[in-house]
Amino acid sequence: MQHAASAEIRPLAKGVRTRLRSEVHIPSVAHLLFELVANSMDAHATSVRVRSHLAAHRLEVADNGDGILAENLCGSLTKRSYTTKHSSSSQASGSSHGYRGEALASICTLAQIKITSRRRHATRTYCAVFRGNRQLSCAPVPNLFSHGTVIEVSDIFYCVPVKRKFLRATGRQVETLRQLLQSWALAYPACAFSLDEESYSHSLLNLSSSTSLRDRFEQIFGASKASSMQEIHVESSNLSATGLFLLRDGTPHTSKALQFLFVNGWRVQTGCIVNEIINGTYAKHYRKMGLQHRARHPTYVLQLSCSPGNCELLLCDLGCEVLFPQPAEVLSVVAHLLAHLFPSTHTLPSVSSSSSSSSS
Repeated sequence: MQHAASAEIRPLAKGVRTRLRSEVHIPSVAHLLFELVANSMDAHATSVRVRSHLAAHRLEVADNGDGILAENLCGSLTKRSYTTKHSSSSQASGSSHGYRGEALASICTLAQIKITSRRRHATRTYCAVFRGNRQLSCAPVPNLFSHGTVIEVSDIFYCVPVKRKFLRATGRQVETLRQLLQSWALAYPACAFSLDEESYSHSLLNLSSSTSLRDRFEQIFGASKASSMQEIHVESSNLSATGLFLLRDGTPHTSKALQFLFVNGWRVQTGCIVNEIINGTYAKHYRKMGLQHRARHPTYVLQLSCSPGNCELLLCDLGCEVLFPQPAEVLSVVAHLLAHLFPSTHTLPSVSSSSSSSSS
C-alpha cells in the first residue's frame, strides 16, 4: 500500500516484484477495510474513524496520519507495484504494513475511490478520484483538517454483481468489521478507533487512545475480564514481547476467539508455533486442575517485535502467517513469559528445530 510517512512513491525493483509475487485480492468489505486501516497505521495515525453504509455500497476511512504528498496523490498512487517502502527489511519482516504496492490498485478495479489528503506541515489539501485504475480528477480543495487522509470508497463491487448482491448491513457483516477494528486496536493501543454504520442508530465502536495494553483490553472486553489478566514483558537481543495472559486461576474461554498474537503489528493466524506452546502449557495446567468441561481455552494478547531477519511474514486473509528462521530465541522468550505464570512448570511443549523454522 502506498500511503506512508516516507516521501516518494516509486516502483519496486523487478527482482523484488518477482520475489514477492504479490497480488492483493479484495473478496469482501472486511478485506477492503483491513487494507485501508493498514494504510493508516503506516502513516503513523493516532486516530482512525470508519463510517460504513453497506446497503449503499460505501465505506469511509479517515485518519490523522502523515498524509500523502500531492505529487504522489496526483501521480503513481494507484499503480501496481508502486510503494514508498523499498528497503529489504520492510519487505522481509513486515516492519511496515504496505510494501507490496498492490492494495489501492486492486480496490480501484472494484470501486470508485475519492482520496482527500493533506501532508503534515503542508499548506494545501488535495483531492483525487479514481475508478477502474483510472484517475478521473486531482485538484486542490479547501483545507478541512491540519493533516491526514480521508478515503471514501463508493460503488463497491460495481463490476462483481454476485458479491454486490450480498453486500448489506447484516449483523454478521457489521460484526466482522467491528472485530477487525478491535484486532487493530489491540495491536495499536495508543491509536483511537471508531466505527459507525449508517443503518445503526448508535456507534458500534468508540475506543479512545490508551496508555497501555491492559487499558485497551479493558475498553474492549470490560473490567471483569481485564482483572483476571496479568501483564508481562520480556526482552532479548533481537526480540521483545509484551502480553496480557489469563491468570492461572482465571476462567478459561469456550473457544480461541480471545487469543490474539501480533508480530510487528500484524495479526497472526492461529496455528503458529507460539500459539501451540502457550495453549499446550495452559492445557497441561488445566489437566492438573481436573478441568474437564469445554471451557479450556486461555485468553491472551501477545505482541512480538522482531528485528529484520528474525521473522518472515506471509500475508494471507485478514492477517498473516509467520516464519521464524531461527526459532530458538522466540521459544526462549515465550518460555520466560510462561514462567511468570507457571513457575513450577519447567518443561514446555517441545517443538523440533526443523518444524519450528517452517511453522506458521
